[in-house]
Formats: sequence, structure tokens, C-alpha cells
Amino acid sequence: QPGSEGSTFRICFRAYDDVSSSTTCAMVHVARCMYCTLPGESLVSIAKRFQTNWLQMWAANDPDVVADDAAALEASEVSPWAEDGVRKPHDLSAGVLIRLGPTLRTRHDMTLEEIADRYQTTVRSLLQVNPDLHEGVIPMQTEVCVLPGICSPNDPQAEPM
Repeated sequence: QPGSEGSTFRICFRAYDDVSSSTTCAMVHVARCMYCTLPGESLVSIAKRFQTNWLQMWAANDPDVVADDAAALEASEVSPWAEDGVRKPHDLSAGVLIRLGPTLRTRHDMTLEEIADRYQTTVRSLLQVNPDLHEGVIPMQTEVCVLPGICSPNDPQAEPM
């Protein structure tokens, strides 16, 4: 659900029959800057959806970076894209967890304009990947997903091989 990024939810399940009932609850954290692929998607189509470049996401999914999140990935039961050994930007399986970009934890109160200027992106891009944030002051220690403007869509190297 867009707007749930960075939130933690308590989800409870109740099972019952004619004799008894049982309730079990679990805490679920929705990570920022992570995306679970759908059938038929590629890095190119996902990049277009988030108005960035497939190279941005390729770089954000470096195997060493993904390895740092091994516990979170194992708990999610979603496969990391970098696990395959061969990574093809145009051939992603459904249900693969990819990182859209880095996250920033604000060190002091900041505005989206300040973050956008610092990371060469736009407020619109920040709001698209952080729909729970609003224009104005972002409080200190807030986690923000950032898609830095590192690759131009007009760059000839931006097309996948």
C-alpha cells in the first residue's frame, strides 16, 4: 500500500472452530526504498515508473549492499535480485526484492527542497517514493528514500544491453 513505507504494523490472525479459537499476531515492517517485482517487469519499466534510470537501480542492488540486508531478506521470504549470480535488467522474476535507491536518515530538520538539491533530484521524485512525507520540514532522524540524479535519461549508456 503506497504511503506505508517505513511503517510497522501489527497484523493478527484469528482461527476458530465450534470448540475454541486462537489469535496470533506478528509485527511487519514495510521497508523504505524496496520494491517487490511483479510478473513481466524489468529494471527499465520499474525505473520509468519511479522516474529514474535503470542504472540507478542496478547500482543500488550491488551484491555487497544486498548482503548487508541478508537478515531482513531472509525474514521477508522474498528473493534478492543479486542472488542469481547473473543479473539481467530486462529479465526479472516476479517476487524479487530490489532496492530503488539509498535511504537518508536526516541529521537535523530538513525540507524536501534541501534534500532534493543535495541529491540532485526533485521534490516530486522524493514524494513519489516517500508518499507518507509532506512538503515542509522533515524532522530529524526521519528515514527518506532518495533516487539521486546520477544518470540522465538521455545518457546513451542508460539503455540496457
